[in-house]
Amino acid sequence: LGLLLLIPARRPPEEVFVAERVTAADLAAARAQLTEAAARLNARAAGLGLEDRALVESLAARIEEMGRLVAEDPGDLRILRRFVNVFLPRMIESVEAYLRVARSTDPALAPRIAALRGQLAQYPEAIAALNRASLSRDLNALEAEIETLSFQMNVRKTEIAP
Repeated sequence: LGLLLLIPARRPPEEVFVAERVTAADLAAARAQLTEAAARLNARAAGLGLEDRALVESLAARIEEMGRLVAEDPGDLRILRRFVNVFLPRMIESVEAYLRVARSTDPALAPRIAALRGQLAQYPEAIAALNRASLSRDLNALEAEIETLSFQMNVRKTEIAP
């Protein structure tokens, strides 16, 4: 029993940092939100018309891509945290509300529904831009690291040369 006291207790996910200012709990919560959002959209896509299905599937695919990016590099969550926690739930709610309204067969509402569809069609590109921003951050860091290493290697090569 005394030996068990010497074994350190496993820290809770809220105390385990997987990246700067990103805990394991933050990462798990974000991944769960992204997975749930994509699943909700994919579930809705089944009974839709061609245009709405393409929009919803595109949005779900972008959200799934974001989930993969966060899983691969938890540091990306620092950039995407506000989107995941604030804007994503609202975005999903607005798409679901649109899908309820879009079922209307009232011809007087058709122009307004089409205008809403046009606005919602911008969502996948907005998410793609966020995904590119997180990849660009990674690329900038990699470029700086490689440039520094190249410089250091060239300096050492000239120091070693006779």
